[in-house]
Amino acid sequence: FRVGDLVASSPCGNDHVRFCDVLIDNTYILIKLYRFKTNQRGNPFTFKIPSIMHHLCPVKATESYINLRPNIKGPLFVHSNGLPVTRSQFCGVLSKCINRTKYHSGHYKSHSFRIGRASDLSKAGLPAETVMSLGRWSSQSYQSYIRH
Repeated sequence: FRVGDLVASSPCGNDHVRFCDVLIDNTYILIKLYRFKTNQRGNPFTFKIPSIMHHLCPVKATESYINLRPNIKGPLFVHSNGLPVTRSQFCGVLSKCINRTKYHSGHYKSHSFRIGRASDLSKAGLPAETVMSLGRWSSQSYQSYIRH
């Protein structure tokens, strides 16, 4: 995901994943994106994220979040008062979290997630077409994200 796919660009923005766009099953999460950077035709893109047998399982983490989330329509990611989480808020919290580690927050931004995923997929030996599809790249530009 791009962070902008998941959270609002501003408190009144309408460019994010909505709660109704998410389906959770015991074995996977389906997230349907309607608005994203490379979506020129308006066709939705559906992510299917599998459950994994690990303490960092995305299905279990999402279920835990949903149980804490206010029961309201609208954005998937909201504060306890129902206001949407914005990109700048996400980036601010990310920076604070990184500052609590041995790493320098100046080297890690929200785009680091796309860089990391592209690098991991490439390192695992996946074909270029698969990396492009999973990252929703329509050109070879994904190669500039790969770090060795």
